[in-house]
Amino acid sequence: MLSGVAAAAPNLPARGNVGCEQGQVQPTTLSIEGNLYAVVRGEHNNRYAFGGSGRYVLSFQGALVLVRKLGFKGTNAQLVRRLSQSTIPGVGFGGSGRSSSDFTFTCRGSYRVTALVRRESNAITGTRFWLKQGRLRVIRAFCMPEQWVPADALVSVSFRVPLARTPPVFEIDWDGDHKVDSIGPFRSGGARFPNTERCE
Repeated sequence: MLSGVAAAAPNLPARGNVGCEQGQVQPTTLSIEGNLYAVVRGEHNNRYAFGGSGRYVLSFQGALVLVRKLGFKGTNAQLVRRLSQSTIPGVGFGGSGRSSSDFTFTCRGSYRVTALVRRESNAITGTRFWLKQGRLRVIRAFCMPEQWVPADALVSVSFRVPLARTPPVFEIDWDGDHKVDSIGPFRSGGARFPNTERCE
């Protein structure tokens, strides 16, 4: 049970397994900003990584509710088994309970991230994704214009690691029915992103 809680809780630091099928690359960072609970899917549909920004999820039951809103189905026991045994090689997560948290990717491949917008009283918080490749020197960077979407909306982006030259496109499912309602492009950031060349 404890391993299932650790896998489902979004704000616990985690590191992906070593062993990249297509080779290792310079790290790419995806920052999620807002009050979110997110899942990363790799090229193998039975592997996942979870993380959140904003307030901590304090209960196992609360985590399961969020996982189901992300589209996962099954009994509690089935979800615990899937969450505790499925990891994506080379994907790590670091969360602080603040409005922004980071996923890191060190394995070459394709990824899709979907974030559930969580309710914060009656307030709507801004939602945004940031992508950058490189650690000490940023090779390529993109950011998503801030979106103001309601609770239970789903915001997604698909991208390759290493990042392609073309900015990715974000998708928004405004009512959580797992159908895309709107899309939009990311913007490019400069070599000093995210310090002085932030894309706004």
